[in-house]
Amino acid sequence: MLAALALLPLGTGCLDWSKTDGPFACQDHEDCPESLRCGYDTELKAAVCVAEPFAEPCPPLPAPGCYGRPSCEWSCVPAGSARLPEPCRPSPDSECSDGAGGAEVAVELEAFGIRRYEVTRGEFVSWLRELGADEDTVFGWFDGGDEGPLRYDPTAGGWRVTGDKALRPMTTVTHLGARTYCAGIGARLCTDAEWLVAAGAGCRDDITAACGAEARFPWGTGAPTCERAQFAACGAGLAPVGIEERAAGVSPYGVYDLVGNASEWTSGCADGNEPCLRRAVRGGGAEASELQLDLRRADSGSPTETAMSRGIRCCR
Repeated sequence: MLAALALLPLGTGCLDWSKTDGPFACQDHEDCPESLRCGYDTELKAAVCVAEPFAEPCPPLPAPGCYGRPSCEWSCVPAGSARLPEPCRPSPDSECSDGAGGAEVAVELEAFGIRRYEVTRGEFVSWLRELGADEDTVFGWFDGGDEGPLRYDPTAGGWRVTGDKALRPMTTVTHLGARTYCAGIGARLCTDAEWLVAAGAGCRDDITAACGAEARFPWGTGAPTCERAQFAACGAGLAPVGIEERAAGVSPYGVYDLVGNASEWTSGCADGNEPCLRRAVRGGGAEASELQLDLRRADSGSPTETAMSRGIRCCR
């Protein structure tokens, strides 16, 4: 599994990168805030400031019900083979039929960690403030308009969450904004295959529920309810992440809100182009219908577009 970012060795000096005007561009570690290092982003083809990568990609699986504690942020998915459902791409008001997408796809994955919860607005703001980011820095990362989740107020410490919604998912982010945040905490976006396996859609020795071409939802085949996912039938739009009221929808690996609440960018390319013009999006969202929560369903978006219910989940 190739990492999108490589950490540069100390003392690299002034390097002649092909592009040095990206987010938090750098030429040496000294160009970055104290908590960051200069790393090379293979997709941007630029040197940018990133956090130290995690030493262990797969921490022990934490016990349920401990939201808010650092030791509970990541779940472990062990290495191994899996059979995944081939993507189903129906129209928004159509469903993926039984056996949709045809044959299953076999993949081999290294062990990886995945965030148990979607990235919140409060976490995103804390990260922006730590970096000292201003409006120019974050251009192209998220929608900062009147209806956006964040506001910039230089007289009040910089970025802040709009309203009392710090525990709601950080949304309206572009693919670049999602990737930059994950890199900034030493992680990365999940691959499409990792996301599906973490959601329980991959047939593996440690997964006994419906999987592969029979996969439906992280909890199995039962119909979505508001105790399992935050979707259109529940009303009220985006909800605080990872709350126990939706514990019935947790995936086999202990991951919350993989369907509903906010849909999530992955690093997967949905069109096969180079450079990629459509990035894979998974999980439906707060306005999704029951049909749009199906794990076999593959949505996508232009890397520069934003949506009110599209957010971030990181892997490592």
